[in-house]
Amino acid sequence: LQADVERVVFASTAAVYGNPEQLPLAETAPTVPLNPYGQSKLEGEVELATICREGETDFAIARFANVYGPRQDTVGEGGVVSMFCEGLTRGQDLTIHGDGTQTRDFIYVGDVVSALVSMIGGDIWFCQEADVPAAGIYNVATGAATSINDLAIRLQRISGQSVEIKHDAEREGDIRDSVLSPKKAREIFEWKATSELEHSLTNTYRWFSRQG
Repeated sequence: LQADVERVVFASTAAVYGNPEQLPLAETAPTVPLNPYGQSKLEGEVELATICREGETDFAIARFANVYGPRQDTVGEGGVVSMFCEGLTRGQDLTIHGDGTQTRDFIYVGDVVSALVSMIGGDIWFCQEADVPAAGIYNVATGAATSINDLAIRLQRISGQSVEIKHDAEREGDIRDSVLSPKKAREIFEWKATSELEHSLTNTYRWFSRQG
Protein backbone atom coordinates (compact mmCIF):
# COMPACT_ATOMS: atom_id res chain seq x y z
CA LEU A 1 0.00 0.00 0.00
CA GLN A 2 2.90 2.36 0.71
CA ALA A 3 4.02 1.80 -2.89
CA ASP A 4 0.73 3.31 -4.06
CA VAL A 5 -0.16 0.29 -6.22
CA GLU A 6 -3.66 0.06 -7.63
CA ARG A 7 -4.05 -3.72 -7.53
CA VAL A 8 -2.60 -6.68 -5.65
CA VAL A 9 -2.87 -10.29 -6.83
CA PHE A 10 -2.39 -13.04 -4.24
CA ALA A 11 -1.55 -16.63 -5.20
CA SER A 12 -3.65 -18.98 -3.09
CA THR A 13 -4.67 -22.62 -3.45
CA ALA A 14 -7.54 -25.08 -3.69
CA ALA A 15 -6.24 -26.52 -0.42
CA VAL A 16 -8.14 -23.80 1.47
CA TYR A 17 -11.39 -25.64 0.75
CA GLY A 18 -10.50 -28.92 2.44
CA ASN A 19 -12.91 -31.80 1.79
CA PRO A 20 -15.63 -30.45 -0.51
CA GLU A 21 -19.32 -30.72 0.29
CA GLN A 22 -20.16 -30.63 -3.42
CA LEU A 23 -18.33 -30.34 -6.73
CA PRO A 24 -17.27 -28.35 -8.61
CA LEU A 25 -16.19 -25.96 -5.88
CA ALA A 26 -17.32 -22.35 -6.21
CA GLU A 27 -15.52 -19.50 -4.48
CA THR A 28 -18.34 -19.32 -1.91
CA ALA A 29 -17.77 -22.91 -0.72
CA PRO A 30 -16.77 -23.42 2.95
CA THR A 31 -13.04 -23.13 3.68
CA VAL A 32 -11.83 -25.84 6.07
CA PRO A 33 -8.18 -26.57 5.16
CA LEU A 34 -6.80 -29.92 6.28
CA ASN A 35 -3.09 -29.04 6.39
CA PRO A 36 -0.78 -26.18 7.42
CA TYR A 37 -0.20 -25.19 3.79
CA GLY A 38 -3.90 -24.61 3.15
CA GLN A 39 -4.34 -22.91 6.51
CA SER A 40 -1.45 -20.50 5.89
CA LYS A 41 -2.86 -19.56 2.49
CA LEU A 42 -6.31 -18.94 3.97
CA GLU A 43 -4.82 -16.71 6.66
CA GLY A 44 -2.96 -14.82 3.92
CA GLU A 45 -6.22 -14.29 2.04
CA VAL A 46 -7.94 -12.84 5.11
CA GLU A 47 -5.01 -10.56 5.94
CA LEU A 48 -4.71 -9.29 2.37
CA ALA A 49 -8.42 -8.54 2.08
CA THR A 50 -8.42 -6.68 5.39
CA ILE A 51 -5.40 -4.52 4.55
CA CYS A 52 -6.50 -3.76 0.99
CA ARG A 53 -10.01 -2.79 1.96
CA GLU A 54 -8.71 -0.49 4.68
CA GLY A 55 -6.41 1.18 2.15
CA GLU A 56 -8.98 1.13 -0.66
CA THR A 57 -6.66 -0.93 -2.84
CA ASP A 58 -8.15 -3.32 -5.37
CA PHE A 59 -7.11 -6.95 -5.11
CA ALA A 60 -7.68 -10.44 -6.48
CA ILE A 61 -7.13 -13.73 -4.70
CA ALA A 62 -6.35 -16.51 -7.18
CA ARG A 63 -7.10 -19.99 -5.87
CA PHE A 64 -5.07 -22.34 -8.05
CA ALA A 65 -6.14 -25.90 -8.77
CA ASN A 66 -3.35 -28.53 -9.12
CA VAL A 67 -0.73 -26.70 -11.18
CA TYR A 68 1.73 -28.70 -13.30
CA GLY A 69 4.27 -28.03 -16.00
CA PRO A 70 7.98 -27.82 -16.88
CA ARG A 71 10.42 -26.79 -14.13
CA GLN A 72 8.10 -27.90 -11.34
CA ASP A 73 9.92 -29.09 -8.23
CA THR A 74 9.30 -32.60 -6.92
CA VAL A 75 10.37 -31.74 -3.37
CA GLY A 76 8.00 -30.67 -0.59
CA GLU A 77 4.74 -29.50 -2.16
CA GLY A 78 5.82 -30.84 -5.57
CA GLY A 79 2.85 -32.16 -7.54
CA VAL A 80 2.11 -35.70 -8.56
CA VAL A 81 2.69 -34.86 -12.24
CA SER A 82 6.29 -33.82 -11.64
CA MET A 83 6.94 -36.83 -9.40
CA PHE A 84 5.54 -39.23 -11.99
CA CYS A 85 7.53 -37.55 -14.78
CA GLU A 86 10.79 -37.71 -12.86
CA GLY A 87 10.19 -41.35 -11.95
CA LEU A 88 9.41 -42.29 -15.55
CA THR A 89 12.59 -40.65 -16.87
CA ARG A 90 14.48 -42.98 -14.51
CA GLY A 91 12.46 -46.05 -15.49
CA GLN A 92 10.97 -46.33 -12.01
CA ASP A 93 7.61 -47.85 -11.17
CA LEU A 94 4.85 -45.37 -10.33
CA THR A 95 3.31 -45.51 -6.84
CA ILE A 96 -0.21 -44.22 -6.22
CA HIS A 97 -1.40 -43.66 -2.69
CA GLY A 98 -4.88 -45.17 -2.37
CA ASP A 99 -6.89 -46.83 -5.12
CA GLY A 100 -6.18 -44.07 -7.63
CA THR A 101 -9.80 -43.19 -8.29
CA GLN A 102 -9.38 -39.93 -6.37
CA THR A 103 -9.62 -36.94 -8.70
CA ARG A 104 -7.89 -33.60 -9.15
CA ASP A 105 -8.31 -30.54 -11.34
CA PHE A 106 -4.98 -30.33 -13.17
CA ILE A 107 -4.18 -26.95 -14.72
CA TYR A 108 -1.16 -26.23 -16.92
CA VAL A 109 1.24 -23.50 -15.80
CA GLY A 110 0.72 -21.63 -19.07
CA ASP A 111 -2.98 -21.26 -18.27
CA VAL A 112 -2.12 -20.01 -14.79
CA VAL A 113 0.09 -17.31 -16.29
CA SER A 114 -2.65 -16.20 -18.68
CA ALA A 115 -5.11 -16.03 -15.78
CA LEU A 116 -2.78 -13.82 -13.74
CA VAL A 117 -2.19 -11.52 -16.70
CA SER A 118 -5.97 -11.21 -17.14
CA MET A 119 -6.41 -10.39 -13.47
CA ILE A 120 -3.68 -7.77 -13.43
CA GLY A 121 -5.04 -5.98 -16.46
CA GLY A 122 -8.73 -6.63 -15.89
CA ASP A 123 -11.51 -4.15 -15.34
CA ILE A 124 -12.92 -3.20 -11.92
CA TRP A 125 -13.16 -6.22 -9.65
CA PHE A 126 -15.64 -4.76 -7.14
CA CYS A 127 -13.70 -6.55 -4.40
CA GLN A 128 -14.10 -3.56 -2.12
CA GLU A 129 -17.69 -4.68 -1.49
CA ALA A 130 -17.04 -6.66 1.66
CA ASP A 131 -20.69 -7.74 1.89
CA VAL A 132 -20.49 -9.57 -1.46
CA PRO A 133 -19.79 -13.31 -0.95
CA ALA A 134 -16.23 -14.23 -1.93
CA ALA A 135 -15.54 -10.70 -3.21
CA GLY A 136 -12.16 -10.58 -4.95
CA ILE A 137 -11.70 -14.39 -4.93
CA TYR A 138 -11.34 -16.35 -8.19
CA ASN A 139 -10.71 -20.02 -8.92
CA VAL A 140 -8.00 -20.63 -11.51
CA ALA A 141 -8.93 -24.07 -12.77
CA THR A 142 -10.19 -26.16 -15.68
CA GLY A 143 -13.34 -27.49 -14.03
CA ALA A 144 -12.43 -30.99 -15.27
CA ALA A 145 -11.74 -33.99 -13.04
CA THR A 146 -8.87 -36.38 -13.78
CA SER A 147 -8.25 -39.47 -11.68
CA ILE A 148 -4.74 -40.30 -10.48
CA ASN A 149 -5.04 -43.67 -12.24
CA ASP A 150 -5.81 -41.92 -15.53
CA LEU A 151 -2.91 -39.52 -14.99
CA ALA A 152 -0.47 -42.38 -14.40
CA ILE A 153 -1.67 -44.29 -17.48
CA ARG A 154 -1.43 -41.19 -19.68
CA LEU A 155 2.11 -40.38 -18.56
CA GLN A 156 3.20 -44.00 -18.88
CA ARG A 157 1.95 -44.00 -22.48
CA ILE A 158 3.55 -40.62 -23.23
CA SER A 159 6.91 -41.77 -21.86
CA GLY A 160 6.91 -45.11 -23.66
CA GLN A 161 8.15 -46.72 -20.44
CA SER A 162 6.80 -50.17 -19.52
CA VAL A 163 6.89 -49.54 -15.78
CA GLU A 164 4.45 -50.95 -13.26
CA ILE A 165 1.78 -48.83 -11.62
CA LYS A 166 1.59 -49.78 -7.95
CA HIS A 167 -0.77 -48.82 -5.17
CA ASP A 168 0.16 -48.00 -1.59
CA ALA A 169 -1.82 -47.02 1.51
CA GLU A 170 -3.80 -43.80 1.44
CA ARG A 171 -2.07 -40.83 3.01
CA GLU A 172 -3.71 -39.28 6.02
CA GLY A 173 -5.21 -35.89 5.30
CA ASP A 174 -5.39 -36.37 1.52
CA ILE A 175 -8.52 -34.91 -0.08
CA ARG A 176 -10.57 -37.45 -1.99
CA ASP A 177 -11.80 -35.26 -4.82
CA SER A 178 -11.05 -31.66 -5.78
CA VAL A 179 -12.50 -29.90 -8.81
CA LEU A 180 -12.93 -26.12 -8.98
CA SER A 181 -15.42 -24.12 -10.99
CA PRO A 182 -13.72 -21.54 -13.25
CA LYS A 183 -17.05 -19.84 -14.05
CA LYS A 184 -16.44 -16.65 -12.08
CA ALA A 185 -13.03 -15.93 -13.65
CA ARG A 186 -14.53 -16.58 -17.07
CA GLU A 187 -17.36 -14.11 -16.45
CA ILE A 188 -15.24 -11.35 -14.86
CA PHE A 189 -11.97 -11.63 -16.80
CA GLU A 190 -13.15 -13.50 -19.92
CA TRP A 191 -10.48 -16.09 -19.08
CA LYS A 192 -10.53 -19.85 -19.45
CA ALA A 193 -7.96 -22.63 -19.51
CA THR A 194 -7.17 -23.57 -23.11
CA SER A 195 -4.36 -26.14 -22.74
CA GLU A 196 -5.28 -29.70 -23.68
CA LEU A 197 -4.26 -32.21 -20.99
CA GLU A 198 -2.51 -34.77 -23.22
CA HIS A 199 -0.49 -32.13 -25.06
CA SER A 200 0.52 -30.31 -21.88
CA LEU A 201 1.50 -33.54 -20.12
CA THR A 202 3.65 -34.40 -23.15
CA ASN A 203 5.40 -31.02 -22.97
CA THR A 204 5.97 -31.50 -19.26
CA TYR A 205 7.37 -35.02 -19.61
CA ARG A 206 9.70 -33.97 -22.44
CA TRP A 207 11.14 -31.21 -20.26
CA PHE A 208 11.86 -33.66 -17.45
CA SER A 209 13.38 -36.17 -19.88
CA ARG A 210 15.86 -33.52 -21.10
CA GLN A 211 17.16 -32.90 -17.58
CA GLY A 212 19.25 -36.05 -17.64
